[in-house]
Amino acid sequence: QRNPFFYEIARWELERLGVPVDMIVTIEAPVSSTHDEAVAVQTFATSHDVHSVLIVTSAYHSRRALSVFRKVFDDKMTTGVQAAAPGWQTPLPSCWWFSVRGWQMVPGEYGKIIYYSLVY
Repeated sequence: QRNPFFYEIARWELERLGVPVDMIVTIEAPVSSTHDEAVAVQTFATSHDVHSVLIVTSAYHSRRALSVFRKVFDDKMTTGVQAAAPGWQTPLPSCWWFSVRGWQMVPGEYGKIIYYSLVY
């Protein structure tokens, strides 16, 4: 037994919501960073003639994700971002500092923004 990958859970949820199985595409390339994800998506998009990408991520991560994807795509593809609704995994933007999860995620994101702006 193993814990399912997030993309597997997302696929199951899409199927539960009625999205036809043949319309769901999963990019299963192993990644360890937002930059790696952007490169994997760019590779897929280029080989499948995709012209635009909508990134769905947490509100606290959306600024960095959009910046990284735009740099990797180098203006060759339309890129947008949509923040997912806050839930048990993502603290509310107005009160993240009231939760342990917020303190685990949000301050680290500021460090990552600085790192990514310097490295990429």
